[in-house]
Amino acid sequence: MTTPRLRATLFDVDGTLTLPRDDLSARALQAALVEGYGLEKIDLSLLRREGLTSRQAVITLAERHGVSSAEALAQAQEVLFLRNIHYGALVAAERGVHKLATTPYAKEFLAALSEAHIHMGLVTGNSEFIARTKLVRAGLDPTLFAVGAYGDTPERREDLVATAIERMRIYLAALSAQEVLVVGDAPADIRAGSAVGCRTLAVASGSWSADELDACGPDLLVDSLEPTPKLLRYILGGPHR
Repeated sequence: MTTPRLRATLFDVDGTLTLPRDDLSARALQAALVEGYGLEKIDLSLLRREGLTSRQAVITLAERHGVSSAEALAQAQEVLFLRNIHYGALVAAERGVHKLATTPYAKEFLAALSEAHIHMGLVTGNSEFIARTKLVRAGLDPTLFAVGAYGDTPERREDLVATAIERMRIYLAALSAQEVLVVGDAPADIRAGSAVGCRTLAVASGSWSADELDACGPDLLVDSLEPTPKLLRYILGGPHR
């Protein structure tokens, strides 16, 4: 079966485009949870947050620290707002101390897609403010990404993919899911892309192993985003597995 020509690519941020895990983001989350729910302290190790949206992480962590489900849900948006504030303050105060970098070959991969006139967007568990700030801190230009769908909304991960595709239609009329590649380092990224009908590229550059990613059935699994001729042929015009 021949796959339609690739027209757009949607990227996760943490572990897919940027490394290492952002300590400032974690500290901002802790402070926001304590302030927003009136807790004494937060143990982030109670939840593996990779692949979750910010909203999912906030609600689940609050519940695991004794907050009722109703209160966790009711206060979630306020806590996410507080997290943005704390993150901005930490980034400003500790500029250059806690650095982020791109994942191996991320810049080269983005350049190759740009050269091939592939539109790019973001689908991430971060809020828009935090996602774009992380890109800047890693030396990436946020304007490379025409659209985004972000994890501080009530939507599920697969709904975020669908939202990003709909927003991309401003630039690419009649864009179909089969013409979109979702790139991520977590099983949730791959499952979300597959659920909507997108092609999926799993990259083992984050905290999930290649075996864990392969179990989710991505169309292609790679160790890095190195834009080899074989990889580019596959995603730009190769057969669908």
